[in-house]
Amino acid sequence: MREKFDRELIEVEDGFLELSDLYQLAFDKLELYSNEGDKSILKEIIDNEPKINAKIDTIGRSCFNLMLRQQPVAGDLRFIQVSISLASSFRHIYSHMVEASLILEEINDHKKVLVVTSDYILNLKKMLSNFKQALVDRNEELAYNTVKMDDEIDSLFQKSIDYVIQRERESYISTMELTDFILYFKYFERIGDRLAKINVLLTQL
Repeated sequence: MREKFDRELIEVEDGFLELSDLYQLAFDKLELYSNEGDKSILKEIIDNEPKINAKIDTIGRSCFNLMLRQQPVAGDLRFIQVSISLASSFRHIYSHMVEASLILEEINDHKKVLVVTSDYILNLKKMLSNFKQALVDRNEELAYNTVKMDDEIDSLFQKSIDYVIQRERESYISTMELTDFILYFKYFERIGDRLAKINVLLTQL
């Protein structure tokens, strides 16, 4: 019985590692779109949301089943509780990526967001990579240091707002596009918040 329980705990952890890889791929696609402007890339991100949510639902069900069937205690219970919260945050992260992609679909000139999008993605991918490593190694210090990286995302958000306002003043973008861009960059800022949160959760293991 204990062997089966341990195996199911490992499967939950493996689920988050798999999600991390899929999210890294989604970030790569957003960056690729920023460089190439092929909107089929955005469609791939958007259409993949049901598959992502199904994987998250599987993790959630596994956690609740473990709690109900095994009545875990101490460290095992803490891992399951943290995993339930992680699943919720992972769902929000991908939702924000989809919302950003939907906005990009409405913007005709992809080069208008190239300047700052790459900076966001570089930092967010590092936060996600650190999460994965911290989870595998149970590295609380790495997780804690990664949380502080959200300060850079906040700084980028302010720079983004300054950038698009200046572009609007120079008549390079319309007022409607200005609104879209602010929302677009806000979703990246929210992703940073969520990535900080999942690393905070790792410090509780």
